[in-house]
Amino acid sequence: MKQRTINDPRIVTYNKAVKAAYSKILKATQNLLATIERHDLRCTIHLSEKTFYANMKEHQLISPVIYLALHTDDDGDRYCIQFGFEQFSERNEYTPLTAKFMRMLHRYTAKEQTEVNIEDCIYSAYITTACSELFEAVESSPINYPIKVITYKPQAAKRKQMQAVA
Repeated sequence: MKQRTINDPRIVTYNKAVKAAYSKILKATQNLLATIERHDLRCTIHLSEKTFYANMKEHQLISPVIYLALHTDDDGDRYCIQFGFEQFSERNEYTPLTAKFMRMLHRYTAKEQTEVNIEDCIYSAYITTACSELFEAVESSPINYPIKVITYKPQAAKRKQMQAVA
């Protein structure tokens, strides 16, 4: 595959803004995952592509609860942010976490937050709703992808409760 070079300054500026927003979303997502008590749900796999090929994912964060990816559109020119979250059959303790994730996605890509309007960078043609299955598939693949465990950091309210008990 040949590497693509983008020369249109508008697309270069757009891609730079999407990549900056993705970096913020990625960091905030990892902070969000850090609030989960269960060790197995804080495990993540990061996949990266060093080259920029048409319709390739440049980076992916795969966890049993959340999926996040930066990739190019179908033309291979513009960056898109693809996302997913574990679909729960009924309201459970992780529903607020996925709701925060969704709000975060749209907050960091809102035109009020960026120099360039990148609101259309959210790729919603395919939303992953079985993150745990995707995580297990990648984890059990023949390629040994490194698994990173995010350190547990209780939310502020829980920290105060824990300090009061101690």
